[in-house]
Amino acid sequence: MKRKKERCKTGERSGRRAFTYAALMICTALFLASCGGSGTENGGAANSSANSDAAETNAAEETTVKASEAEAGKEETEPQQNTEEASVENAVLEAEEGTVETWAEAFCSRDGGRIAAMCGDAAETSLREQYLLDDVEGETESKYVFGWSSPWPWGISDSSGYEIIEETDSSAVILYYAMTSDPHVWVWRETLTFHRGENRITVEDETLEMFEAVCMGEEYARAYPHGINGTPMDYLENGLGEILNDNAKEGKSMEAYAGLFEPDQAAVILLNLSGDQDKVRAETDGEAPDGTAAVNILFEEDGSSLTVEMVQPYGADGIWIAQDHLAKLEAD
Repeated sequence: MKRKKERCKTGERSGRRAFTYAALMICTALFLASCGGSGTENGGAANSSANSDAAETNAAEETTVKASEAEAGKEETEPQQNTEEASVENAVLEAEEGTVETWAEAFCSRDGGRIAAMCGDAAETSLREQYLLDDVEGETESKYVFGWSSPWPWGISDSSGYEIIEETDSSAVILYYAMTSDPHVWVWRETLTFHRGENRITVEDETLEMFEAVCMGEEYARAYPHGINGTPMDYLENGLGEILNDNAKEGKSMEAYAGLFEPDQAAVILLNLSGDQDKVRAETDGEAPDGTAAVNILFEEDGSSLTVEMVQPYGADGIWIAQDHLAKLEAD
């Protein structure tokens, strides 16, 4: 609309110019009529000059109009190009929604919109009941928040914060490694059941187990299916051991850190075992000559047991770190 107003103003200026030149030419003709033959040549020159000026004016006006039309055409074309680019981006996002990896990454990054888009009704209800998924307060559109601040799974060292340990055409099992700033790491195990469509999966059922107080051998095996060494639970490999040791030395009197200086208690803390001694017993026979300690763990509820190796890599006054169990789970 703005450009139309500018064109109207240009037409008004052209009309005023045309009237001025017409008056000038009439005066010139009267003057020449009163003069001799020499005036004819001068009159011809004047007419030629006037015609030239008029031609230049018309050419300038035509150029202005063409430039305006070209600009308008450009404005009409650009939204179409942007729409095409947006369509391509949406197609890429839709294709990405077809993977279990996308779900796991959205989970770790707290992408509530992506999680909601991939959920069926039952899975969405389950996430809401777990206080994981909720609507954004004050928003009229469909916007979501997901998760909480801490503990929460995120990249530890070279790990992405999750590991897909099982996947079929209709189900998957994901291990998440949730962390706090202590630092401390927990394992969450998520089981998904989904329908796989052409470009995406729709999660129909979701269950999440948080292994915060392991009290049975079966739970231990589900939390640590690959053992401890080389996983995000290995404080020697995940980059957190030295930080934890420094924090524990500074806060040695704090209950959260005090137990880390005893091998049996450190095993219970770092492996997220139940602190209830009626459910889990952790005992050691003392340190070995190589500075390690074997901690025997008995799960009272199912009668299974295992032995875990503990090491003290930060000196005799440092904390103990859990390593792989030395014997497989055995029922008494």
